[in-house]
Amino acid sequence: SRYNRGVSGISTSPGNTVFAVQAERRRSSMQRHLNYFSHFGAIGFPINSQIEFERLLKLAFESGQAVPFPGGKYVCWSPGEGVELWVKVRDRSVVGCAPYYRGEGRLTVALEAFHARSYEASVTDGALSGAVLPAEAAGAAFPIIVDLPGFEATVSRVVPPQTVTLQATAFALEMNCVADAAALADWRDAQQDRGTAATDDGIALAEASLTARVLRASLRTNPITQQNFLALVVQAPGGGTLDIVASHRAASGELIVGGTVQGDFWISGSILDATSSLDVPGRSGEAGKDAPIPVLSRLTNWVRGNTSGG
Repeated sequence: SRYNRGVSGISTSPGNTVFAVQAERRRSSMQRHLNYFSHFGAIGFPINSQIEFERLLKLAFESGQAVPFPGGKYVCWSPGEGVELWVKVRDRSVVGCAPYYRGEGRLTVALEAFHARSYEASVTDGALSGAVLPAEAAGAAFPIIVDLPGFEATVSRVVPPQTVTLQATAFALEMNCVADAAALADWRDAQQDRGTAATDDGIALAEASLTARVLRASLRTNPITQQNFLALVVQAPGGGTLDIVASHRAASGELIVGGTVQGDFWISGSILDATSSLDVPGRSGEAGKDAPIPVLSRLTNWVRGNTSGG
């Protein structure tokens, strides 16, 4: 059996945040949504058990910077090398956690709308929809769906429609690297093919089958786990650039600058320069003196089946 994770916050006493994690059987619409833990492995957090995940959440909560939104807050932990974890807290309860990689890629996007999600149906609690605008006037825009860590903090400060600069990261689920740059294909077609799949909320999944040319490549080391991961910048249609991260387990083939990568990815992003863009000063620090320190009591029936991250 394959299960998808769900996080259920339970507050039992003042000053304590207690959360439990419920296993939830994958629904038919989620069969294509790949393992949640693998996204953490793509930035050097290999997770193989509920205990490991519990410890990671506690560390992120205690070490991160509070990012408030109406009715709650996120705690954004940025230990270095572009690695981020976004822990969502509402009513003194931890209700979700999303990994992120803050890279160098930039896309100009005509933001159209925001879409709230449930953590049971997605890695983040919301996404944006819009169109990537080409650098050349004669070029064609193409539609995208991108999941957003810190979703509620973003929608409280950014009002669509407007044109924004987006930093987006593709988390590799499977990635093959080839030296032949001639294999470069149109990302727009892959995005449109993926657009028919939706969560139970009726929102298209932020997933893509992507073929792209490698502009830059580096081997990063997660400063907490000392685990290496691949960080790439690739060419996106229209002249923009996209970040890719991948664990060694997810990558195969020969990786060279100027070569091509092909694979399946989950797309997550952050709005950088909207009129009221989300800012996390310093992207480090404490969660705040008023923040409840979570008492991590139980993680029951976390994930059965594929629980190996990375």
